[in-house]
This record gives sequence, structure tokens and C-alpha cells, in this order.
Amino acid sequence: MADEEYEVGFGKPPKSTQFAKGKSGNPNGRPKGSKNLATLFREIGQEQVTVTEGGRKRTMNKAHAVMVQLTNKAVSGERWAIQSYLQTDRIYSLAEPTEEIPRELTQRNKEVMDGFIKRMKLMSKAVQDESLPTSPANEEEETK
Repeated sequence: MADEEYEVGFGKPPKSTQFAKGKSGNPNGRPKGSKNLATLFREIGQEQVTVTEGGRKRTMNKAHAVMVQLTNKAVSGERWAIQSYLQTDRIYSLAEPTEEIPRELTQRNKEVMDGFIKRMKLMSKAVQDESLPTSPANEEEETK
């Protein structure tokens, strides 16, 4: 009886083509244990390789080896390597603070923070006052 009342149209597909309740539209889904690109990139970069530097064999991870090669190419004057090196340096220098942040606030910082907290309390009080119901006596005083 309910099926007879169901109207097929835009955004209302026939019942026979709708997903069944409790059954996924993607039954295989993502395989368990699969890794995203960022995880693979990090893991592969940590793999060890043996490189020869100045006639000596040395073991380092792949990410380190890539940075050594990039730096050497940049030093030899390869423009693309210089640009890539400078871009990499810029990215990582932004990620790491260059100066130590003091743990204690200066007097000026304390004053600014105190002023901010005072303003926030005043704003909070004003919002609370506005939300309180007004009595008829208060309304008469406000209109005068």
C-alpha cells in the first residue's frame, strides 16, 4: 500500500534501484592496512641506502641522500636545484621557530592580556544583561 503512494521523480529514484538498508554501496571498500601517499612518502624516505661519497661508502636514509644530492647540484650551479633548495629551505625555516619564545610574559604582555580578559568579562556581562527578561518597571524607566 505504501509502495503505491511513492512518487518517482527528481531526487526520488525507484525503490528497486535504491540501496538496500544495511548494505554498503561499496562492499569491498578500502583494503585494510592500505596507506595514504603521505605515509608511503615518509616510510620510503626512511629506508636505508648505501652511497659512495668521496670514495667512501656511507649508509643513510633515502631522504637524507636526496637532500645531499640536491645540495650538491645546487652548489654546482644547476638553476632548478638552486630554486628547489631555496624553496625547501624556506618551507622548513617557516616550520621551525628561529628564536626561542620566552615562557614568561613581559610586563607589557601581562597588561595586554589583563585588558583583554577585562573586556571579555564586560562583553559577557553585557550579553547576559541583554538576555535577562525585563520587568514592566524597568521598561518604564528605559522609556523616560
